[in-house]
Amino acid sequence: MAKVLYVDHDVSRAMETRKLLGSVFDIDVAFNGWEGLGSALMYNPDAVILNLSTTIIEGLEVLRLIRTEEKLFHLPILCFSEPHNELFEQLAMERSCHTTLQYPFDRGHLIQLVNQAITVSQAKKAQLEAHPE
Repeated sequence: MAKVLYVDHDVSRAMETRKLLGSVFDIDVAFNGWEGLGSALMYNPDAVILNLSTTIIEGLEVLRLIRTEEKLFHLPILCFSEPHNELFEQLAMERSCHTTLQYPFDRGHLIQLVNQAITVSQAKKAQLEAHPE
């Protein structure tokens, strides 16, 4: 079962998402950006769903820090902002966010996006391992 890290300061939204995806993915939840970064390093997820508006360390900084870690560089990160913030989402895409999401989540669509992100990430990782520069 693929591991997904969900990072969001909103406890009820985090529990809702865990319930929404828990039968398909092994879900770990972090309740602020600092926990999210630590969990990404320790939990070794296959994908991250990140609220760009999270607290302690905002999501854009979490995204930047994850991209500086060699073992996490190819980790697919699906981003959203709640409340919706187009500027945050644009900046996230510029910082290698895999895709942006809209909350509330549609379960089928979210599962599809996470699976696609994991597939692309694994293919890139395999290609790099086969042909290191």
